[in-house]
Amino acid sequence: MTPAGAGDRRRLILHIGHGKTGSSAIQSFLSANRDRLAAAGIDYPPLSSEAEERATRGDTMLGNLAMGADWVQAIHRRMAESRQNVVLFSNETVFHKVGSDPAPFADLARAHALTVVMFLRDPFDHVLSSYDQALKRGRLPATPESHAGKSRVLEQAADLLDGLDHFGVPVVLRNYSRSPDLLATFLGTLPLADPDRFLMGSTVGDRPVNRSLAAGERSFLRALVQSGAGSLARGVADALVDGLPRVPADRVSLSPEVVAELSAAWAGPLARINARLPADERLRLIAPEPADPRSMPATLDAEQLSVIATAIAREMRRMATPSAKQEEFDTFWTLADKHETGARVSRGEQAFLLRKALEIRPGAPVVKRRLRAILASRLGEPQNSGPLSG
Repeated sequence: MTPAGAGDRRRLILHIGHGKTGSSAIQSFLSANRDRLAAAGIDYPPLSSEAEERATRGDTMLGNLAMGADWVQAIHRRMAESRQNVVLFSNETVFHKVGSDPAPFADLARAHALTVVMFLRDPFDHVLSSYDQALKRGRLPATPESHAGKSRVLEQAADLLDGLDHFGVPVVLRNYSRSPDLLATFLGTLPLADPDRFLMGSTVGDRPVNRSLAAGERSFLRALVQSGAGSLARGVADALVDGLPRVPADRVSLSPEVVAELSAAWAGPLARINARLPADERLRLIAPEPADPRSMPATLDAEQLSVIATAIAREMRRMATPSAKQEEFDTFWTLADKHETGARVSRGEQAFLLRKALEIRPGAPVVKRRLRAILASRLGEPQNSGPLSG
């Protein structure tokens, strides 16, 4: 399945998650060991100084690839600049951004010897972890059941794998749920002479990254989001997860009826994916154990309360800025979050970005036309009317 002519081209390894498969832990490790990777012939390009600081602390991060509209061209540019024969990029947002469309990978495979590394996770395990992640990002799934019912990750993964096969792009699949040592599993996907030896001599963080929530934290964040304070919930969640990484998580459960419905709905894509995996790596429909509320009271201890109070105070200081700037900040924050998760950007948010672009370059005709079209579609007006016409 290696693309024709790949032997005389640089090798590109693209780790695309998907979500909730340990990407933050992998990325923190890669950043901390960038020099060792370079010595082994693998270029792991830095994203930014801020991202590197977060990785050094072991905080949640998004890898080393900025997911702008030109992310494919950004990879091409870095491949041309790199002095190594192997270049590694990691960002699980790639999976959400491309959906089931393999075209961007086909573009990359034409120019480079591309290998895609994708981690999967047992479906019930995944949807309950992503439920917590939605709360941590300031969104409010009505219930764990409704959140699980909306998940399309299995279908998307199966469709994307079929598309990558069509274009002859090699894919390395690993099951996060069958990986007792995540870093060892990931390093085994890289062209290292001795992955175990590499791991033994590496800097390995001693704390969890992007942990799931305790029951009290989950209840508090739900209350914040329900009150309309989604941006505040994001800041509080980051402070809790990064500041108190060792707090044990509490389970979320699903009703037996929902488990049965989802098991039937997921059977098709699960079979398509499992056909590509060895028996010991296959995804399993393991129903979550029922949660006993008595064993996980929705309380917060003194450390958690201190972290929450500090995060809220920081947010209040931020909100003391002029209201117009605050509104802009909140909009940019929301757009960044949508970009991270692949959520749909509204027409109003598109109009906001185009107006900001016109502030930078007032006479840009393409920007004016796009903004006029968006405003017309929102207001039901003809596209040649309004203050931006002409």
